[in-house]
Amino acid sequence: AMDEEEEEEDEDEEVEYPGGVDFGAAQERAPDGVKRPPFSIKKWHDEHKAYVDPEGEKEYRDTEEAHLRESFSAGRMHGIKFGLHDDHRDDEHQVKMTAGGILAYFMAALNPDDVELHPDEVSVIEKTVADMKRHEGLNDDKQQLFYGYVANGKPKKRLLKLMGTLNTMRTARDGIGAMSAEDQMNERDLLADM
Repeated sequence: AMDEEEEEEDEDEEVEYPGGVDFGAAQERAPDGVKRPPFSIKKWHDEHKAYVDPEGEKEYRDTEEAHLRESFSAGRMHGIKFGLHDDHRDDEHQVKMTAGGILAYFMAALNPDDVELHPDEVSVIEKTVADMKRHEGLNDDKQQLFYGYVANGKPKKRLLKLMGTLNTMRTARDGIGAMSAEDQMNERDLLADM
C-alpha cells in the first residue's frame, strides 16, 4: 500500500505542474492597468512600482519559467477553445497543447499584457512561428505537444532568440523615432539570421 500512496502523490505533482502557475509568494502582482513591457522577462517590483529585470541568475530562471508556464496555459486554452484537442484525453502525467496553439503561446510569451505591437513586429512573430512549425514538422494543428518540448526544446530557443531580436528592433525604433537606413539594414540582417 505504501508504494501506491507514493505513486499517487507523484501523479498529483505531474498534473498540477505546468497547468496553472501559483504566483503566491513567488511573484508580486502589478496593479490592474500596469502592463508588462513586451519582448522581455520582467518581474513586478512593489517598492519601485515598476517591472524590473530579475536579479541574479536564479531569480531570472524562476521568472522565465513562471512566464513560460503562463504562456503555455494560453497556448493550451487556444487549442481547447478551437476544439483542437479534447482535454479529457490528456494522460495524467503530461499536460499538452496542440501545434495550432503555438502562435498563441508565442504571442502570450512575447506580449503577455497585450501591449499594442507595431505591424512589423506582428509579422516577424507570425513568420518565425510559421518557419519553426515547418522546420519542426508541426504541420498538423491537432498534433499534441508536451510541455517539456515546448518549454525546453526548439520552441523555447526560437522564442528567446525572437524575444531578443524584437527587443533590439523596438529599442532602435523607440530610440530615434524614425529608423535610420543603417538600422533598417541591421534589422533586415537580424531577421535574415533567424
